[in-house]
Amino acid sequence: IVAAAMLAFSLSFDDFIVTNFTAGQSVTFPLFVYGSKLKGFPPQLFVIGTLMFVVSLALVLGAELWRRRRAVQ
Repeated sequence: IVAAAMLAFSLSFDDFIVTNFTAGQSVTFPLFVYGSKLKGFPPQLFVIGTLMFVVSLALVLGAELWRRRRAVQ
């Protein structure tokens, strides 16, 4: 679990660095989060983060249910 957490952190940190260098004038989600750190986090940030988590969780659970039903047949 610790190794997975370290890998997730390093991948997300790398995504931020790549986004920071290649974004240009547009504001992507990682840059929005980084910029919000200085001014205070707006409620929209928590909504977007929660939606991303819920959608990911629903996809994983749906895939697992589909796999189990397929294995029974």
